[in-house]
Amino acid sequence: MDGLTRRVPDGYTAVELLPTEGRSALRVCVLCRNEPDPVGGRFVVVRDVLDASVFLGCVQDAAGDITQWIEVWVQRVEGLRDSAGRASRALDNASLEARWKRTASALSQIGGMIHTGFEETNPPAVGIDTEKGVSARPMHEPTGTYWDVCRDEDILAAQGLASYRSSLERYLWVPELGGESPFLPLSDRDAVREGVLTGVNRHMVPFNLGGGLMMVCPLAPIAYADQVEIIAGRSWSGVPHGVASIDLREGDGVSVRGGGFVGDPEPIDPDRLFLGRHGRWGRLVESLHLKLKLLAEAVNTTRIAVERMGRPLLNITDESFRVEIWEGGLGLPRLWTSRVRLVDPGTAHGITVGGQRLFISPDGLGHGVYRPEIGGGMVRGRCDVRIRGVEDTGDGAVVEATIRTDERVPIGGSDLIEIQFSADDRRVLLHGRLLADDRLGPGEARFRSVPVGVEDAGVMRSAEGVPIRDASLEVIVSASTPCDLHALGVLGVRTLLVDGENTLAAALDDLASLARCAQQERESDGSISLEDSFERAFFADAGWAGSIGPGRLIAEVVPAAQALDLVPSEVWVRVLALLSRMLLGVSDAGFCRDAGDTRGLAPHLVFDGALRGLTDLLVRTRSLIVVDWRHNREVHSVVRSFREGMSGGAESVGID
Repeated sequence: MDGLTRRVPDGYTAVELLPTEGRSALRVCVLCRNEPDPVGGRFVVVRDVLDASVFLGCVQDAAGDITQWIEVWVQRVEGLRDSAGRASRALDNASLEARWKRTASALSQIGGMIHTGFEETNPPAVGIDTEKGVSARPMHEPTGTYWDVCRDEDILAAQGLASYRSSLERYLWVPELGGESPFLPLSDRDAVREGVLTGVNRHMVPFNLGGGLMMVCPLAPIAYADQVEIIAGRSWSGVPHGVASIDLREGDGVSVRGGGFVGDPEPIDPDRLFLGRHGRWGRLVESLHLKLKLLAEAVNTTRIAVERMGRPLLNITDESFRVEIWEGGLGLPRLWTSRVRLVDPGTAHGITVGGQRLFISPDGLGHGVYRPEIGGGMVRGRCDVRIRGVEDTGDGAVVEATIRTDERVPIGGSDLIEIQFSADDRRVLLHGRLLADDRLGPGEARFRSVPVGVEDAGVMRSAEGVPIRDASLEVIVSASTPCDLHALGVLGVRTLLVDGENTLAAALDDLASLARCAQQERESDGSISLEDSFERAFFADAGWAGSIGPGRLIAEVVPAAQALDLVPSEVWVRVLALLSRMLLGVSDAGFCRDAGDTRGLAPHLVFDGALRGLTDLLVRTRSLIVVDWRHNREVHSVVRSFREGMSGGAESVGID
């Protein structure tokens, strides 16, 4: 097992997800607290997502030992009826179940799911009998049969109730009573409590009374953001549950305190770091390597998921990843045995517009600070069109035209332009992209279409040279894995440049400013490399070492100059340059120029440049750990002093 305890924590019971006859050899269970936590209640919620609660669970053998810790996803529609975003998402039970099945399929493809069948087929309504410590179906006492969720559209319509498929309402009924059954809306908690959770069901607490689809996935207990903090030297107390937390790690005395383990005389436990006992400088070097490893694993697991699913994710945040911990061999620090796992495969799906494959997501193109800026998105307007010519290609005919519009449209990017107009008594629909051309006038752009059919090609030839007025124009945002790479770049900034004194927004802004300074260095001297331009810009202003220097890597306060003594400048500027290249719109040397720029390659190949850069940095930082690091620190201190003397001018180095 992966370094986690095999025992059910004190005060909890492992309850099988559905009632069964007898005792199974292996039981898939949810963890239920014997007495409800005053804040967290009975169940341990690992996290909440749009349409589900994710609970802590386990697989238990016949002896009661835990063979694997798991996440139990239970579909929830409560609260969505009044969600402010409902109109934009057009949520209903049918669309939520289709969305769920797509997510389950994606998790299955990336090896992140344990199949139970309930990811495809709705289970019956079920609760937990807290007196017996078992799951149970809610009984209708007068008939001795069970309450369940009504999905019979004819029955619901006859009762004048909302449709199951086209609404978010779910009603409990007694199927054996047919139209004579009471119908209790699950959205009315008082009605359910008074009508169902009484009498023989009085000890029952709701678990999945809505009969929602379920998924079971291996547990990765540590949130990505928490792992960043652990590497930096802060505490992790376990999986939170209300006012307390559950420590799942194997063995005694492993509760983290102040960056170390309880009972340890040292502030950093040697089980966590190779260089922990060498002071804050050793911890700084090792933290850099471990954080780069963390980011590289996030990028790599995303690449694997995109390759297997054939689509981007489009909604990556730090919550998209969690960290597994593994048992290490004797003398191998625990932080070196962790692994990042993708726990949210996104909801993007492909559509074909004008023969072009595009991706959309019902959740939009990311969330908050992780969302890339989409410059030309959702533009609708009018334009004038002049057909220049129609070129025959092996795939069809390509139309070249000049358009003029007052709208702000993206030129030279990946976004798709849709133009509609009438010609020869036909409605013509063209899709293509705008190209830059210095010979054009104000408001004009060159348009080149995707291949069109024979009929449309004939109409276009007849319209060559004829001005077409007031055509309809729309920009269709082309989004793909560059959005995911951008979000991973933001995650990298969160991992490497943010601490208790620096916010993510401030770090992103500082990195963008440094990238602009580096670009100016390259414009003034075209012979220097990207890394050299970042090094010049970084050391031109001492403020950069304080705001986005390596001192941000650990929780302890390390003076900026001392941090740069240990982490060689050529390594740190490579870190900053790589992060800037992952972000959209920050560096002219970026891996992608916009949200849809896959360079005509398979979507997963977009991540390869970042992975190569991270692999190179891992090799470089690993060498800092296994060599004589004290000697290196002294050498770098001398080199830094010499550099500062040179940058101070002739007077500072004694030149007349």
